[in-house]
Amino acid sequence: MKRKLFSFAIIASFFAVMLSSCSKPASKCTPDENSSVGGYKGQHTILGFYTFDDSLTITNPTASDRKITIKSEKLGTTLTGTYDEKDCSKVLLDSIFITSQTIKTVTLSNIRASGYGIINGNTIRTVINIKSGSASLGTLVLPIGGESLTGTFTK
Repeated sequence: MKRKLFSFAIIASFFAVMLSSCSKPASKCTPDENSSVGGYKGQHTILGFYTFDDSLTITNPTASDRKITIKSEKLGTTLTGTYDEKDCSKVLLDSIFITSQTIKTVTLSNIRASGYGIINGNTIRTVINIKSGSASLGTLVLPIGGESLTGTFTK
């Protein structure tokens, strides 16, 4: 009985190892970095109601490195984005830091954020998740950590 049980355990272990080693490695997609290059117009929304127009300029400084740069006119910064290895329509943004930037009547201060963009043909949807910082309107100062700045832009 012990011999049968031992044989069964050996065979079961063999099949478990064989089955787990047969899984396919995750494949990387190959982005068309130049298809997103150009100018985009649209608007950002924060706090669900405050919107402002913006324009984005996307460039591809180095070919085949999976990276693009995104210049936001209103945010006053250039962002670096890296194409997601598993989803070539998604661009992951490097850390975002905005010391101080005035947009219309609102001043953003000490913004630390991260985010991503989804590119679908001539449209880009952006999500910037604010980790910390504030927005000032006159003497009113609102902490906006935990909020998201979302946007939709068209080429």
